[in-house]
Amino acid sequence: RAAAPATILVREGAGHGLRRKAISLEQDVPGPDDASGWDRVTVEEADLAEEVLSFGADAYVEGPAELRDEVVRRLRAVVEAS
Repeated sequence: RAAAPATILVREGAGHGLRRKAISLEQDVPGPDDASGWDRVTVEEADLAEEVLSFGADAYVEGPAELRDEVVRRLRAVVEAS
C-alpha cells in the first residue's frame, strides 16, 4: 500500500532533507501561529516522524493525522522522561 502524502510546514531555510524529497512546494505560507516565513512541503513517504522531529520547532506536520499524532506522541514521551 502506498503511503499517503504528508504535508509539512517548514520554516524558510530549514528542512532541506524534506525539501529534497518534496513532490510539491508552496512557498511563503502562514505558519502554525499564522506567522510568515514558512513553506508547505508535500512528501510521499511512509515514516517521516523521526525526520520531522530532527527539525525541532522548524517543522510542523499538517497531515496526515497519523503522522502528526506519532510526532506528538514522541514529543510527549521525551517531555515525560525529563
